[in-house]
This record gives sequence, C-alpha cells and structure tokens, in this order.
Amino acid sequence: MTDGIQSLILQEAFVPNRKMMISGEHIFTDKDLYTNFYGVSFFSTMQHAERNPYVSGIYSMMPGILEEFMGDGLPHMPQRPTPPGEMQYKTMKCVDKKFILPPERESKTVSRKFSCSYGASVGTDGNSVIVSYGTVLPNTLCITDGDTLTAQMPFSPFSHVTFFKNQRTLQSAEFPILRDPEIPPEDLLIDFCVTVKKLECHLDCDLCGYIDLEYSLDVGAAQCESAKMHFEISLLAEDPEESIQ
Repeated sequence: MTDGIQSLILQEAFVPNRKMMISGEHIFTDKDLYTNFYGVSFFSTMQHAERNPYVSGIYSMMPGILEEFMGDGLPHMPQRPTPPGEMQYKTMKCVDKKFILPPERESKTVSRKFSCSYGASVGTDGNSVIVSYGTVLPNTLCITDGDTLTAQMPFSPFSHVTFFKNQRTLQSAEFPILRDPEIPPEDLLIDFCVTVKKLECHLDCDLCGYIDLEYSLDVGAAQCESAKMHFEISLLAEDPEESIQ
C-alpha cells in the first residue's frame, strides 16, 4: 500500500505554469478547528497532523471547543476527535522531509507567521480564476468576480470554506467524532461563521498579481482563528522549493 501511495505522490497532480508565494499571520485558539492554506507543509510530524501544532500559547492548555461540547462536567478526560485514518498516515510517511517544518520549541506568542512558495496551476473557467498549488494533495482556490474566494484544503479540518467580501456567512462542516473505541466514528455537523474583513484580488491579463485576505472564523460564541493572508502569483521562472517559516 505504501508503494502505491508513493507512486501517486511522485506523479504531478497538475502541470505548474505559475509560481505561488503565500504568507500569513494567524492567531489559532483551538486545537481541532482551523483552516490550513499551507497543505502538508503546515505539519512537522504525523502526530502533529492530528491537531493544530500552532495554537497560541495562552490557549494551548485550555480545552478545545469540541472537548467542551462533548464533556459532561465530570473530572475525566473527554473524548477526542478520531485521529487520522490509515490512508493519511501512509501518505505522511511518504512525504519528503523537505516539505515539512522541523519540530521547534513551543511558542508562547499569540500570533504565528508563515511563508512558503509552490508551483501552481492557474487558469480561467468563465468568470472564475482557478488556482491549484501545493504537494501531495493540492489546495485549490476559486476566485469569482473578484469578491468571492472558495478554498478547498485537503489537509484542513475545515476543508471547504467560502469567503465573501465584506460579509459574515454561516457555513457547515462534518467532523468525525470518536465517542466509543468499539463504535465507528460518527460525523458531527459543525456550524461555523466566516467573517471577511478584507478581500482584494488584483490579477493582470497573464493571471499574475496578488490576493489579500483577512478573516476570522467562529464556532458558536468562540473565535477559533483570525488571519491575514497574502497570495502572490507570478510567472514561473524555475521550479520553486517549498519552505515554511
């Protein structure tokens, strides 16, 4: 099985025709609920892929939103979301180490800054611009009319998120929950709100330019993420090597 996954990873999911530079500043306050625009590069080990390794220091020791939801008030460890399945484990084992961030000491800072570069495929589909980028399982951005951005992020708990310029929208996602080791996980439907404070898309006739995105993500009354993102698309001069800081 591992050999089969390795062969799939070595195959290009798309032919790069642009270079994508991504930078962002995030405040993560939850271990299980977050967006991941950086793909597999966001993680350092398979264990870190189970939960967000970059939760702000002041929140890292606090129970997450799902833990509080599933807790019954008794002094015992609440049930946790189900860990990644065998397929994700096999996939992570096949990823070249240059694509992941080496382990680092726990940070006590509130915000975390990231930057990385990828080969990307950029094209148009009617009124939309489609951008695919990343390694293993690529992320995809769909920009429509310059005021709507839809992101598909395979290595993210919120794998499908739509951002509407200057709007706050209610969206939903299914999340697998393991309540009993002897019972298969059940899907919990989570409602979350996405508030877009800024969405600017400036692309020229060559589909080069930049996208600025500032948003927050709330589940119930709790904010689990606040972020400022910058995506820069340029002509592909040479094959970029992914890096993240």
